[in-house]
Amino acid sequence: MNYSETLEIGRQFQDYILLDMNKQGISFTNYTSKKYQYSVGENTAGVEIKHDMKFRQTGNLFIEVETKAKNGEWYKSGIYNNDNTWLFLIGDEDTYWVFGKRCLQRVLKKSEFKVVTTPDSRGYLLPVKYAHTLAEKVGGNG
Repeated sequence: MNYSETLEIGRQFQDYILLDMNKQGISFTNYTSKKYQYSVGENTAGVEIKHDMKFRQTGNLFIEVETKAKNGEWYKSGIYNNDNTWLFLIGDEDTYWVFGKRCLQRVLKKSEFKVVTTPDSRGYLLPVKYAHTLAEKVGGNG
């Protein structure tokens, strides 16, 4: 799958989340410009939304903590990004979890969670079995 296909799948997941949350009486808008995404956050509600397409195969959620810029430097991102984010939502349309950002920061510092580095990001692997106990909310079609 190429970058533009992956990006489109991620955007569709964000739209799904917006609709699903709206059905529950929670309404917010995603920022689409880089200016507002970098200066404020992903959306007006402070919810970081991540589509994890591999957790069903691996049994782990990938919780990003750093991203690699085009210049090769690593920058804080995901749960360590300094923006309006206070909730971290991750999963797919069938099952997604909503975590408190600070809760993830505290829990993932424990040495039992593996850190993985990909070519452009770094993050913790959170086993799905822990996700159910840590999440503030579990949602989806499943």
